[in-house]
Amino acid sequence: MTKAEEYINSIPKFAGKTELKNTEILLDELGIDTSRMKIIHVAGTNGKGSVCSYISNTLVKAGYKTGLFISPHLVKINERIQIDNVPVSDEIFDAAYEKVLKAAHRMEQSGGKHPAYFEFLFGMAMLVFKEQGVEYVVLETGMGGRYDATNVICPKVSVITSISEDHMEFLGQTLEEITTHKAGIIKPGIPVVTIEQEPKVKEILSEEARQKKSRIYDISEDNLKFKEKAGKYIDFLNANAYDKERDVRTNIAGEFQKSNLAAALQTAELICGRLDEDKIYEALSQIRISGRMEEIAPGIIVDVSHNIQGMQGFVQTVEANYHGM
Repeated sequence: MTKAEEYINSIPKFAGKTELKNTEILLDELGIDTSRMKIIHVAGTNGKGSVCSYISNTLVKAGYKTGLFISPHLVKINERIQIDNVPVSDEIFDAAYEKVLKAAHRMEQSGGKHPAYFEFLFGMAMLVFKEQGVEYVVLETGMGGRYDATNVICPKVSVITSISEDHMEFLGQTLEEITTHKAGIIKPGIPVVTIEQEPKVKEILSEEARQKKSRIYDISEDNLKFKEKAGKYIDFLNANAYDKERDVRTNIAGEFQKSNLAAALQTAELICGRLDEDKIYEALSQIRISGRMEEIAPGIIVDVSHNIQGMQGFVQTVEANYHGM
């Protein structure tokens, strides 16, 4: 373990707070103006990481230099900060760590608080994206949305994936309370893409969008015509934005991934307009996400599901596509 990772791991993971001032101070100390960045902001309970990867891959194949900030990491902490879908090098990671550490010390010397674990890593990511000159940034919220460190930004598009009960000790004891946190990433006048939700969740998201005068795009798997679901793949046709009928085979299995794919394509189109079809199909066919319905050996499938909704999706996919293995 490097000195940087050892120090970051020593920082408290969760900071009890109800405002974002500390994150704003950190970014100011680092000289980062997020208003100059083109950002896609993704919140939700399940599917955030997959949607972020789909969007990022699509933008990269379309020719845009793209920064990606996700969590958690599976093997190495550098995975959280990526440029064109490649984790940053140790040299870039360590250089960002040193600069953020100095900024954190300045904050403490001024009577402020040291950034929490996620704030520290978010500061590092935004610094890397600024210094590397990325054209687009895809940000995954850490937890919740309204008071998440990433919510100091104003995106080009907000995306909200499936919402269910999770992190209830931090976000509330009801689905309505949890949804209110996630809905906090909706910004005035900024379009929001959301997948099919439970009626009470949809009502809260729609009301937040109405109050903020933000157009909401409700996306479902009906936006894609799925032709075949094999054990390792999802084959589909885009039913909405593109005219040419072509099969696409992704390397991500999962009944739950259909709406995620549709939401990612809608988001990419809102950002870039009509994209080149060949580039989209190339991007989606090359996606591989470790720990998402990953077959690590013949007949052995692993998934990082960590709540009831995620486990239900895992079981449904296994029952539908891996029978008899």
